[in-house]
Amino acid sequence: MSSRDRLIVGFMRMGYGHIRMGRSAITWSERAGAEVLLHDPLSTGSFASAALKSMERIYSECSRLSAAIGGPAERVWGLITRSGGASSQTASRALARAARRVMDALPRDLPLIGAHPWNSHLAVESGFDRVVNLVPDAHPQAFCVVPGALNLCQTEQTYAGVLKLGVAPERAAIAGHWVPAELAENAEADSQARLERLRRRAPLRLLFSIGGAGAQAAYLKDLFSRLAPAAKEDRLRLVVNAGDHHGLAEDLERHLKELGIKDARVVTAADSFEAVAATDRLIRDSDVLVTKPSELAFFPIPKLHIRRIGDHEAPSAVYSARLGDGTAERREPAEAAADVERWLAGDGLAGLNEGVRAAAARGVYSGSKVAVERALSDPGGRI
Repeated sequence: MSSRDRLIVGFMRMGYGHIRMGRSAITWSERAGAEVLLHDPLSTGSFASAALKSMERIYSECSRLSAAIGGPAERVWGLITRSGGASSQTASRALARAARRVMDALPRDLPLIGAHPWNSHLAVESGFDRVVNLVPDAHPQAFCVVPGALNLCQTEQTYAGVLKLGVAPERAAIAGHWVPAELAENAEADSQARLERLRRRAPLRLLFSIGGAGAQAAYLKDLFSRLAPAAKEDRLRLVVNAGDHHGLAEDLERHLKELGIKDARVVTAADSFEAVAATDRLIRDSDVLVTKPSELAFFPIPKLHIRRIGDHEAPSAVYSARLGDGTAERREPAEAAADVERWLAGDGLAGLNEGVRAAAARGVYSGSKVAVERALSDPGGRI
């Protein structure tokens, strides 16, 4: 690929996951020597962007309420997040047609990689011929696929589900996971470093990544309390990326100090893109990523999956456990703490690292590389 190659990466905040997917495409585009134009419809300042932004606020608030209240509220929000049927796709296409002005400044002859279905719908409805839509999660639903685009999937299960939804085989393919280049390329070396720390019985480095809605405070406080004895004995090192949730960061810092965990670090970021990039950087020096089964469930590091926010995330933990690089979803903090204690006793964590190594050897974590290659592969016509 020549340095003259150009493409657009569209992303938007609905939590952090779609920003994470967009960043992965950006890193592989840079590896390919392509010039990347970034497009976030939420930042255009138009009436349409304001409408989209209000939907993001509703999404985040519902996620927080679901996590805080639990019970019936969690069940209702779970049903909503996993029920993106044909009507939701139709509504998304109508929204895209109404909001096409946010695409006015973009050259139509360039390929576009959409990290959210709305990015891809906007491109298709605005006349782009070469649109690659990154399908999130491991739960196929019509909301996440885009007629007129090439719908790339992370897993065989998602691909099979997308075909059942009526997407033509030539408009769908399995690519692999949406992972930044620096993590995919170094998955083997980073796994070897983790295994060496395990062999030396070095303090276990746990990285906690707060989601874009900031909905996990109560769960994490309970979990920190259970991990406090091991942390105070310096068997654990805790790092928390609170992202751009500064109030939550202060709350968690107070809680950690009250527990007597002096060496824990709580990291914050100026904005959501920086929050995502910080997690990517911290992963390489961490032993375990503690996360809800979001898009991080597909990253090349042993993962402790805590309670989901929305039922559409549940299959991602199941998939990761089957792949061998993460745990099943731990609905209760006591279950998550039991995993950590087991790892501290020398049982199980080496196997998760071997799962990462095996998946990396098969190219599982290089899905965004495939997406960029497909986007740039036919500069003269439709994908």
